[in-house]
Amino acid sequence: TETAPYVGIGSRPVLPKSETGGRSVSPMGWTLGVPVMADVLLRYDGDIDIVREAYPALVRFVDIISARYPDDDIPACLGDWIAIEKADTKLSALAHWHEFLSKTAKFARVLKKGDDAARFAARAEKVAERFRRMYLKDGGVVNNGVQGEQLFALYNGLVPESDVPSALSVLERDIVAHGRSLTTGFFGTQYLFEYLSANGKAALAGDVATHEGYPGYFHMM
Repeated sequence: TETAPYVGIGSRPVLPKSETGGRSVSPMGWTLGVPVMADVLLRYDGDIDIVREAYPALVRFVDIISARYPDDDIPACLGDWIAIEKADTKLSALAHWHEFLSKTAKFARVLKKGDDAARFAARAEKVAERFRRMYLKDGGVVNNGVQGEQLFALYNGLVPESDVPSALSVLERDIVAHGRSLTTGFFGTQYLFEYLSANGKAALAGDVATHEGYPGYFHMM
């Protein structure tokens, strides 16, 4: 559910209420919070126990969604919420499904569950192929080429390696065209700073962070 304990909030669930005992299952983006938090704890604290504890629930969720959406036609969700130029919500839902699968496959490897890891990794690659067919265009453009769409693809490894430089250039040009400011929302903003900083564009990330006009942190302050 979107809150714990459940208080009745439910927007665009990935499963109908008839399949969840009357309680809404959260949109794919918010549901991803569980494996993301487990992954953060694993990376920074080496906390395998939290992975071991979360893993059975993640597997159940993957199996439910896989059965419900065998073609990976994940329903649109809230997506990159409050973005100035919003990524397509079907695009973000599919990217989040890929990230959920990829992290669950990673946890399976950590727990030495080889068969599970292979199964989840194969499904993640199937999702990646669908994403590329639907959204990747010539010149590294992802769908409409807004910052969030480029970042959902780049951050989640959904752009073929040969097209990554072009896709990154599309993102960089868009940021510069907006006065070195962001147009992203809840998810895309995290992706922007992490991806740019890790891929040779830390100075550009710094420019975005210190942009004084709208939109930006100084404007908010």
